[in-house]
Amino acid sequence: MELQMEVCRVATTRVTGQTGELRPMAEAMAQQSSSLRGGLAGSQSA
Repeated sequence: MELQMEVCRVATTRVTGQTGELRPMAEAMAQQSSSLRGGLAGSQSA
């Protein structure tokens, strides 16, 4: 699951380098996944 999100993020980042239109969507996805990751890390260390 984690790896799949990372692959998706990398793929969108690569796409955004070519098309600026997708950048906002990719940024939103990156923010979402990073906040998810933060929540996971917090629950693991707790």
